[in-house]
Amino acid sequence: MANVFPPFKIDIAGAFCVPRALKDAREQYQNGQVSRQALQAVEDASVRNLVERLEQGGMKVVSDGGFRSRDFLESWEGIRSKDGQFFSEGSPLEVTERLGLLRHPVLEEFAFLGLRMKEGINGREFYQRYGKEIMEVYGSVVKKLVKEKMIFLNNGNIQMTYKGAALGNYVFEQFLLD
Repeated sequence: MANVFPPFKIDIAGAFCVPRALKDAREQYQNGQVSRQALQAVEDASVRNLVERLEQGGMKVVSDGGFRSRDFLESWEGIRSKDGQFFSEGSPLEVTERLGLLRHPVLEEFAFLGLRMKEGINGREFYQRYGKEIMEVYGSVVKKLVKEKMIFLNNGNIQMTYKGAALGNYVFEQFLLD
């Protein structure tokens, strides 16, 4: 199918329709039937599928489609639910220490989507967005994957090698912070 270029600009705004498999996995996770890792595997597959569809459609900018949407506070360090319920269910919250963002899903998403792009993960943009050097967050992962010849550093960017692209799922999983 040929790419169609309408005579107007199109921007992606908001979330895409959530695939049935992801809806089911979220429900199973909330019911304690699957682990966080199992849910994340379904999220990863859904995001990969969407990114491939967007790229095939000629999109220069891609989105995770909102497929990883959770309560924004859920993964911050230093904050927790007082009653053990999901944040989104109106649970009372308490701050237990200085708030931190080193293990937040937005960092994983930035890495996950960046690795899908030819230019790779932009280290300068990572610092501008999150106030942390990418090596501060992912240093050991980067060193390991460079040694395995899965990724390489190029002017502050982290890019996949041909070998890394062929084994992409392995590389992507290494950037999950859990």
